[in-house]
Amino acid sequence: MDKDFFINNKEILIKIGIAVGLVVIALVSMFVLADIFGSEKFHQKSIQHLNEKEGQVIGLTATTAGAATILAAAPGDATTPIANQLMDMSGYLLIVLGVIFLEKILLTLTGNLTFLILIPAACVLTATYVFAKKEKLKVLAFKLVAFGLIIFTIVPVSVKLSMFIEDNYGGEISKTIEQAKDVQNSKVEEKEEKKETNVWDKITGAVSNVVSSVGNTVEKLIEKGQDLVSNFMNAIAILLITACVIPVGVLFVMLWVVKLIFGVTISVNDIKPKMPHFKGKNKKEVVETTNE
Repeated sequence: MDKDFFINNKEILIKIGIAVGLVVIALVSMFVLADIFGSEKFHQKSIQHLNEKEGQVIGLTATTAGAATILAAAPGDATTPIANQLMDMSGYLLIVLGVIFLEKILLTLTGNLTFLILIPAACVLTATYVFAKKEKLKVLAFKLVAFGLIIFTIVPVSVKLSMFIEDNYGGEISKTIEQAKDVQNSKVEEKEEKKETNVWDKITGAVSNVVSSVGNTVEKLIEKGQDLVSNFMNAIAILLITACVIPVGVLFVMLWVVKLIFGVTISVNDIKPKMPHFKGKNKKEVVETTNE
């Protein structure tokens, strides 16, 4: 009797077994994998790297702002354009800082989104497909899994590429910070030197020596400021590439992969704007209508 029951209901029992297996996968994904891949511990190296980069950006912002203040306070207007240029370029560091903060959020958020929502939803859709046999459910389930895995890998892959680039070119950032500090320290020395010469002037009355000393100091400060601007531009370029361009590039590559997997193609005609045209009228009729 039992044997005949299993033989007669073999198909439905197989479907139930598959559905139960999918439910188990969904539960494991929600309560085990989501905790693992959505935790900071799993992304510890990436988060540590982003924290170090965030510290570099904050340090670079602070030191260059201090250097720009010193340059703006120098005697005369010769160093003012350099100070203004430094302050203008510092705005890009805020963009980099925002992207770094967003990447740290996405590292854990995408893991939870993928294994807590998308994969369990795909399991439910697949289990429904087993009984309903609707192809749309199977395709949608496949898309959810593919999309979830892709967004889960975007940030870690971009961070790894950024780490590779910064290993070769990251020294420019530290060099720029040191140069900015040097500008600040050189200004302190100039103030002390100016005080000493002013005291000597009161004793000897040699005002010309003061003018010459200040002139030489400003020239040196201009040279340091120009070098700082050059290296600051290089540091910003490296930060923009590693923090902004690479993640966006990885995102576009992943989207291209998604389009290949999902079979989505974008034609040039879909992007090209369509110009309005008149139907049923030629140019002559249009001119006559306008004259009327």
